Amino acid sequence: MLASAVEMAAVQAFFHAELSLEYTWVDGSDALEEGVWRTSDGEVMTYLGWTGSEPNGGSNANCRNTRAGDVNDSACSDVFGACLCVM
Repeated sequence: MLASAVEMAAVQAFFHAELSLEYTWVDGSDALEEGVWRTSDGEVMTYLGWTGSEPNGGSNANCRNTRAGDVNDSACSDVFGACLCVM
């Protein structure tokens, strides 16, 4: 689980700079209970690292992703280049 802004920054740098991926899934979903974000193994998350007004997708966007330094919620069915999770 990403537990801090430092860990999130390292993940973002790796996927965006090293692999040239614009979007990357990062562990976290509120699909089971809206507003309660859990890791892929069911643990309630304490660090989420949202950017701006995120999460803003309501029940239609239940998975976290990172894009160019931002952390957003998106539909879990969206297709991105890599996944740092099992959803």
